Amino acid sequence: DVDRGLIAAASRTFHPLPVRSNMVIRCGPDGKSSNECVFTGGDYHVDATNFLGMDDDIAENVRFEGLTFEDAKRYSVWASMKGDITFKDCIFQDHKTAIVPVLLDYTDPEQPESHLSVTFEQCSFTNNRFFGMGSNTAIVFGNGNQNHLDFRQTTFTNNNMLHNNTLQATRSFLIETLGPLNVEFSCFTDNQLGVSPISVFGNTFTSSENYAVSSSSNIVTSDTQYCSFASVFETLQQFEDFNPVCAQATATSCKSESTDAPTSAPTMEPSEMPTIAPTAVPTRAPTTSPSGAPSSIPTISPTAVPTGAPSATPSNTPSAQPSVGPTATPTSMPTRSPTSTFVFNTEQPTANTDRSINGAEGGDDGSGSNSISMMASAVAMLAAIIGLLL
Repeated sequence: DVDRGLIAAASRTFHPLPVRSNMVIRCGPDGKSSNECVFTGGDYHVDATNFLGMDDDIAENVRFEGLTFEDAKRYSVWASMKGDITFKDCIFQDHKTAIVPVLLDYTDPEQPESHLSVTFEQCSFTNNRFFGMGSNTAIVFGNGNQNHLDFRQTTFTNNNMLHNNTLQATRSFLIETLGPLNVEFSCFTDNQLGVSPISVFGNTFTSSENYAVSSSSNIVTSDTQYCSFASVFETLQQFEDFNPVCAQATATSCKSESTDAPTSAPTMEPSEMPTIAPTAVPTRAPTTSPSGAPSSIPTISPTAVPTGAPSATPSNTPSAQPSVGPTATPTSMPTRSPTSTFVFNTEQPTANTDRSINGAEGGDDGSGSNSISMMASAVAMLAAIIGLLL
């Protein structure tokens, strides 16, 4: 970061800012031109070439923020190596003796796809003028189709390219390039020009929401055509005849400060870095103590007061009739009539050969006494059955 209020010495021996890849030079902590970091005088201010002893052949991701460049004697910015350089919120003013304030001069026929890309974002070009013979008739000049220019929210105000210009009818611009050019949300006001604010030779030109009002004398002769905003020479014949295609500015007012121009390419970088700080201060410090003493009382009250009374008055009446009736009406009569027939045992008793137990010594075999005993038992059984039936 350059200290605010810096003024570089105005000397021909003043060493320009050497450009290196991934270099960022900003004025103050926020990179604002209001911090007044001024480079004034000297032959060069920013050097992105090999002509002054630097060995680099590429300048990638280079940024200058909030710097003021004024009154360079040769070039305020001189770049002749491939890469990309961005100037943001920078002021280019009071260049009155320079060959050209900004010169892009990269070319490499062996690598036709390579290019130098320079972007001016929210910059200002003010009070610059054409010096005279030997100077380029533009403030910004892209010398070759491998030099790409991009202007966003940039203003050109009160620049005089007619001063000392003997060829003002055909040689007078603010931006002149042979490479691709994009201009958006930029303003061109109160500039003295012979042809137009912008001139593109044999390459593409894109623009969006630009505003252009010139106080030029609008020189038009039988051999020239004046364009109010951009002169696009699509063919060599158009250039030889100096009969360009005119592109018009479409905005009706200056929008360089009223809106943000869209970025040309998306980025993976976040808009701001995340923070680990909490979003809000906690309302009280955490504690390991319980919120209250434990209790044996249940937290939920019973839904009704208990009572010893039964839920309903008891009754002798059965709750319901029996579902199944008796199978038949009871009666005192037996299910069937008794029988008077008695069946005697027809089997002959087994002979007893042990006379020492049942017989007498007089020769009686005991069969008569056995028959009487069996008959008596049968009579007794029959009497018992008749008694049950009665």
